[in-house]
Amino acid sequence: MGFNPNIKNLLNEAFGLDTILDGTGNFKGVTVVDNDIDIHRVTYLGTPIIFPVILKGQNYRIYKDNGEVGTISVRDFELPAVTLSTFSRKKNLSKTELTAGYGSVTEMYGFSDWRIEIRGLCIKEKSHPHAKTVEAQLKRLYQFEKIAQQIPVVSSLYNNAGIQAIEIEELYINQLEGRPDVIPFRMNCKSAAPKELIL
Repeated sequence: MGFNPNIKNLLNEAFGLDTILDGTGNFKGVTVVDNDIDIHRVTYLGTPIIFPVILKGQNYRIYKDNGEVGTISVRDFELPAVTLSTFSRKKNLSKTELTAGYGSVTEMYGFSDWRIEIRGLCIKEKSHPHAKTVEAQLKRLYQFEKIAQQIPVVSSLYNNAGIQAIEIEELYINQLEGRPDVIPFRMNCKSAAPKELIL
């Protein structure tokens, strides 16, 4: 029997998300119009991947088991096709409350780092360019989680928000009862930018 996952049910079971997918990869009640969104590739189920996220491979620093800093060579990894990203960022405002009037005066502000939540499903994906099995995708996630520095990211969704690199702070791996062929994951990350210290 072939593997034919119901993405709508899997997203609902793993993350409590309700989608407009009808379970067959089609969008129920949605009329698709021509647009200029660049479709990177399609999954073997025929669904388009519009904003793929690629973690760039290179030589990275890691901490060895004895606490020493070592290096690891990692190849590029495109996150699994069923991956959703959520961004949030707040302004760091400096406010002065008015003592003789209403409201406050904002004197200056800066921006905090982007908080990024990445949720996805590791599933068998014959068309994946880097990891076609659940085990291979998990192995790549574990590789990137061990990295002790920022990771360049290639994705128009991220790059348009000014996010060129991320730091992985937490990785959660979950299991679905009776579904060894699907492993949900969640990563909490923050945006990272090179900083120059001038002495």
